[in-house]
Parts: sequence; structure tokens; C-alpha cells
Amino acid sequence: MITGEGRTDLQTLKRKAPAVIAQHAKSLNKKCVIISGSLGEGADQIAAELGLLGIHACGNEPSASQALAKKTKEVFT
Repeated sequence: MITGEGRTDLQTLKRKAPAVIAQHAKSLNKKCVIISGSLGEGADQIAAELGLLGIHACGNEPSASQALAKKTKEVFT
């Protein structure tokens, strides 16, 4: 199953739709993925607690590697 929301964070575990869908998938012995605009605090915890195949962000926020590359360039130029 595939589900998602604007931002996945610890509040997702408080019976928000993606958590309910993930729990339903688990009860059916199906895999589930959450695709969100962005990821907040606790993404790893959410994946573990809900038994997810993965959580992914597709938003416009820079990835950690992009942010690090930008910062490195700023420091050394």
C-alpha cells in the first residue's frame, strides 16, 4: 500500500491517516510506504513502529547532501 501526507513527523503516530493505513496494511500482511512532502522529527521511529517498508520525502526541501555541499562551498569560497 502507498499512503502519504504533507509532512510526516511524530504527530503521524497519533492516528493520522497514514498511520491508520499502515496499521491496516500490517494487519493484512501487506507492505506499506509513506510518501510525504517532507519528513520531520522521528521518521525512523515511525517506520519502526508502523512496520513500514519506507518513508520518503518528495518535497522541495534540500536533501542533507545538498545542504552539506552548499555549506561546504560557503565555507571554502
